[in-house]
Amino acid sequence: MGAIAEQKSGMLSREQYLGFLATRSDKERWQLLDGTAVMMNPPTLVHQLIAMNLATELNIALRRSRPDLIALVELGVSVPSRPAFLPEVDLAVVDMAVDYSSYAGRFYLTAEILSESNTQEYMSLKLEGYAAGNSRGCSLAGERLAALDAAQT
Repeated sequence: MGAIAEQKSGMLSREQYLGFLATRSDKERWQLLDGTAVMMNPPTLVHQLIAMNLATELNIALRRSRPDLIALVELGVSVPSRPAFLPEVDLAVVDMAVDYSSYAGRFYLTAEILSESNTQEYMSLKLEGYAAGNSRGCSLAGERLAALDAAQT
């Protein structure tokens, strides 16, 4: 996920947040983190490459061992026990049977691609939220490390 661009402070409920989203441009990317609406900058190309490569590899493995699951990138997830938490995750493994909703209510693995703009507080908040949804969350090597590795090959 790209760097934080803007925050709308105040304790928003899920309903208030979804109402707020309806007033925003479709080009903006927002997420609700424990009651605070956070607008994200677009992810970098390296960030997207890492997420897509991981999703591809996971989907190859899932087709063999768990064809009922699929790895998707840049999707919203919801955690029933945390109604003021509607983040957009970099990658999540979800049920293959998807619908047209914006948020996956059940997810099995979440992954966040780290960038220099991610603070410890921000990542801890997201990983705690994913854990509340019974996800096995993880943070992956940062964009800078991947960019250095790509430049050396």
